[in-house]
Amino acid sequence: DCCDRNDSSVSVLDLLGADGDDMNNENGMSSVENFTGDLPVPFRFTINTSSGISATDILFARGNDLKRDMEGGLDLLVSEVVGEKFQNSDWKENKRFLLPIVGNEGPNRRRQLLVQYQSRSCSVEDVVDVPCPLNSVQSGACRRVSAEATLSIVDENTNDVRQAFLPTISDAIRSGRLEEKIREYNPDHGSQLLEEEGGN
Repeated sequence: DCCDRNDSSVSVLDLLGADGDDMNNENGMSSVENFTGDLPVPFRFTINTSSGISATDILFARGNDLKRDMEGGLDLLVSEVVGEKFQNSDWKENKRFLLPIVGNEGPNRRRQLLVQYQSRSCSVEDVVDVPCPLNSVQSGACRRVSAEATLSIVDENTNDVRQAFLPTISDAIRSGRLEEKIREYNPDHGSQLLEEEGGN
């Protein structure tokens, strides 16, 4: 066999949502409205694979398990990252403030500020061919992976949550944690890190 069909490495390509918006409103300011419910958060990164695997092969799991492994690794990583980012006291104290109870002149209530990861909600939505970073020393081919995770939130500003989550998951992927989680999910996965300065 000429190619290792499981050879894959991960690096950040960009932090845009899947539709390319900047997740701000038309005035460039975050919305002040708070939301309770499920919040899908799209993000993208690149992988380096052997040239014997096409983007379509990965997306439709033809002759490889890369999509399954990425979704399994993302599930572990996003759960960990959300706990680190949103369950710490700094996030809650910076964001919490008193809200009046509608129709009640009594004491105000505190925002609950709950952000949790909806387990096993990570999905790989698309995989496309892209040029490899100029400073990449890896052989093979690069693919852009569009993924999505669903966060369950209570009393939170959706833009604030997205803008806090995206650079956090970016840093985690860039530092090699997704590769580690893929190996944790599937110890037989044969991936190597693709270094990329700056993530752009």
